[in-house]
Amino acid sequence: MISGEQLGLLLAIVDEGSFSAAARRLRRTPAAISMMVAGLEADLGFALFDRSGREALPSERLQAVLADARMVVADIAAINKRLGAMAGGLESELTLGISSDLPMENILSPLRRLSDTYPLLRVNLITAPQSDILRALARDEIDGCLSYADRTISMDEAVTGLWVETIVAVVAPDHPLARQQGLTLEALQGHRQIISASPYGPPETRSTLIAAQLWKVGTLYQMSAMAEQGLGWANIPASAIRKQLKTRSLVALKFTNVRNGLEVPVLFRRKRGKKMGLGLQAFLDWIPKTGNAPGPGS
Repeated sequence: MISGEQLGLLLAIVDEGSFSAAARRLRRTPAAISMMVAGLEADLGFALFDRSGREALPSERLQAVLADARMVVADIAAINKRLGAMAGGLESELTLGISSDLPMENILSPLRRLSDTYPLLRVNLITAPQSDILRALARDEIDGCLSYADRTISMDEAVTGLWVETIVAVVAPDHPLARQQGLTLEALQGHRQIISASPYGPPETRSTLIAAQLWKVGTLYQMSAMAEQGLGWANIPASAIRKQLKTRSLVALKFTNVRNGLEVPVLFRRKRGKKMGLGLQAFLDWIPKTGNAPGPGS
């Protein structure tokens, strides 16, 4: 049967057009190339090249498998590249947790670079309410997580600051809070708040939770969609609802006693002492860490 090295040899002859040109490319002698092809043809029982002209043209049978051969050679090269990267510290698999009410905008480009740089690295992105993500971190089920700063950071966690999100309280334009005169922050306690949170386990501990009545959902989209329908008010990152604020399907509340716009750091959290692989380190380095996400008036 044919090997990956032999496939590479055949492709070199096809691409270069002759045995001698392929020999130069592969840094071998033409005689060695001819001997290898002749041995392979003898094993297979049919000719691989038409040698009647000046160029070595692939036979009909070789032509039929060239596309597959290129794919196999490319896969072998990629595997060798990955093995080399793993020898240099690349993890075999990367599992990241992401708080479900965290905008993806700042991490999409780093994820693309990660894919381009390490195309065979297996990446698992687990998006869930923050309390669920932090429990997965505590159980060592993930390599690390992106989350908002809260009061649950423990001594056995290593924490890296990434960027800051501006969280704004928003409602539908026809919600009673949008029409209330002299609105104070304390008035929100009497109106339903829509939050991204787990229905299981202990309650969330973040300072953005205010109301006595909470409706829990799983994603940013659900939060904003339900707020747009007037089902309650929500604290949402301004960077995630620029379009809704511009079209006024959501409006930022105006308080008389505080500014509407709580700046909350976004952190990368991992178990202290856990080795960080090459892929994870590169991903974190590529995340932009300059400035805050724009507020409601930006």
